[in-house]
Amino acid sequence: MKTRFLLLAFVILCSLPVAANAGKTNASETLSVRLVHASKVKKAGKTPKVLKDVAASLKNMGMSYNNYKLVGSSSLSMPVKKGKIKVGDYTVECVGSQNSMRIAVKRGKKSVVQTRVKLQTKKLFLLGVHSEKGGRYFLVF
Repeated sequence: MKTRFLLLAFVILCSLPVAANAGKTNASETLSVRLVHASKVKKAGKTPKVLKDVAASLKNMGMSYNNYKLVGSSSLSMPVKKGKIKVGDYTVECVGSQNSMRIAVKRGKKSVVQTRVKLQTKKLFLLGVHSEKGGRYFLVF
């Protein structure tokens, strides 16, 4: 049986406005989710503006990707009571607030990852799960 190393990296970016009172929730807070494919190619194109933050973060972590493609995107209002969104082949379910968010990811009926995180405003969170020949996929929240 052929074994494949699968690693889909999920990167979480919160675009949450800073509330005047940290204990209160701002109704306009949103959690955006992007599915990005990153790869290393001989002749890379220009990185799309919407993915420059992802490219910079991966470079800072020592990853040598030079080609990025936005596969899909969606968003949820915060805090999330039970939000379920579809991004590419993945279903992402989020429950909680910025300080304690439970994230469960499925591909079809198969559970890919479940975790609880503390999201930081405008910071990327990387959760490795799946890769394929030619590159890796990242969920950017």
